[in-house]
Amino acid sequence: MNLQELHAAALAAITQARTAEQAATPGPWEWQQDEYCAWLGPVGCRYTDRVIDDGSAGGEYGGLGNGAPIPPNESLLAAARNGWPAVLDSYERQVRHHYKRWIRPWDETQGHRHEYHETQLRALCADIARVLGVELEAHDA
Repeated sequence: MNLQELHAAALAAITQARTAEQAATPGPWEWQQDEYCAWLGPVGCRYTDRVIDDGSAGGEYGGLGNGAPIPPNESLLAAARNGWPAVLDSYERQVRHHYKRWIRPWDETQGHRHEYHETQLRALCADIARVLGVELEAHDA
């Protein structure tokens, strides 16, 4: 895949991930609890807007209710949902930055910069593919 195709494929993958993120329950999310149970959902939500709960009706599973600390896995879910839009913004900004600098008119004095931005864009696209779980060919056919 040439660099123009790779650039377009990376932006398409970011757009697809952003569409999925925007279709999800809006953030920010947080773990909340009362005397009976705990749930993950938008900040300040109650029972009807929960995304995930501990599955108990009255804390009988010994879950997160009754003031128990939020376990690491549950904290990670909330943090991931809240940080995901910024990750996508960063990826998009970096892809556009390196591609813009790569397509500048090339001359002998700028050869090293041209190669640098190509290398950075290919590495970034490989990272995007890994994180988003998509296939982006990072090599020329």
